[in-house]
Amino acid sequence: MKAFIIAVGDELLSGRTLDYNSHWVSRRLTGLGFQVSGISVVPDILEEIEETVKKCLEKKANLIVITGGLGPTPGDITLEALSKALGRKMSIEPRALEMIKDKYRQLFEAGHVSSPEITEDRKKMAILPEGGTPIFNAVGVAPGVFLREGTTKILVMPGVPSEMMYILEMAIPLLSESEKEKGVIRIAETVVDIGDESALAPLLRKVMKKFPQVSIKSYPTGFGERVKMRIIASTKTDDAVEGDKILNKALELLKAMIQK
Repeated sequence: MKAFIIAVGDELLSGRTLDYNSHWVSRRLTGLGFQVSGISVVPDILEEIEETVKKCLEKKANLIVITGGLGPTPGDITLEALSKALGRKMSIEPRALEMIKDKYRQLFEAGHVSSPEITEDRKKMAILPEGGTPIFNAVGVAPGVFLREGTTKILVMPGVPSEMMYILEMAIPLLSESEKEKGVIRIAETVVDIGDESALAPLLRKVMKKFPQVSIKSYPTGFGERVKMRIIASTKTDDAVEGDKILNKALELLKAMIQK
């Protein structure tokens, strides 16, 4: 399984920012059984990004991971470059737009932004290449994007390391899934009012023992007294409806344990 990493950003080439993302991604992919066959660092230039993606496709990459350039500014052009490289149109992805709306509502309610309005710049983060699947970003705003080009899987993530790390973990079931394997990955999320992961850990173990087909991970959100825990449960199943039922039961059990 041959993988290529593309890190986008002028700040990486100037030396102002260390390319920590490529290091982290390569370690995670190697641990999953991929052979990282190349890492490219490219500037925020559309043609450069497009050309690098095409070269990776020409080398029969099984996986291309791209970091950087997913924000609301004019310089965030990674998805546009990817779209051109694949010859795909770009359009508003409804699920991505809902993720962004929900995140700005939360940021507004917490006092971190002056308005929850979805401006054209904010909406830009929901414009994805045709066929792209958004991946929720609990740490930042811009969703990650997963898509396929023939036998090549492509994952695009923000350049902020904490956001990249979160989205990469969420995408691992998609990256490691064999083309020949049957079944789908189902994911369910909730937020629980508990700020201490050490207190949450034994409860997670109990739930996963009762539902061994379910994997559950926790991610702190907020600051100080506002800390809560975002819980993400996943399972692989041949029946999507049944998989969703199992995830809901697992999360309901966890909530009941916390309330005791």
